[in-house]
Amino acid sequence: MVFRPFAFWATPSFTEGYNDWQAKHHFDHSNNDTGHTMNKAELIDAIADKTGQTRADTTNALDALLETIEATVAKGDKVLLVGFGTFEPHHRNARPGRNPQTGEPIEIAEATLPKFTPGKSFKERVVEAHKPKPKPKATAKAKAKPKKV
Repeated sequence: MVFRPFAFWATPSFTEGYNDWQAKHHFDHSNNDTGHTMNKAELIDAIADKTGQTRADTTNALDALLETIEATVAKGDKVLLVGFGTFEPHHRNARPGRNPQTGEPIEIAEATLPKFTPGKSFKERVVEAHKPKPKPKATAKAKAKPKKV
């Protein structure tokens, strides 16, 4: 292999070709079929578009919602949003484990972590959106097989 200085990799002809290749071969390591993960800014824009509110008002409302959910669950209470889901604290007992590098037994401490359980309508909507699409029916010509002579 020939060593090329960094400048070679930064040349427009190389980077344009790489960007074209990258666009065709998008590597998304998330486990969703759409290949896109919505971030907070995109969520705020989507809510603002649906409600007609300003981006600033939507940001304040979303921040207040998340802060309220966090504070309530941290206090030890549940937040139930009928149809969407439930946020609640979940206690995990101490348990034995192993250090993966040494194999030495260790004790994993008990912890209380947040847990989200999706509601019925939320689950149904996701299941419906990810149902396999029916295959198109074959035409009569496609069904007829050629005769072997």
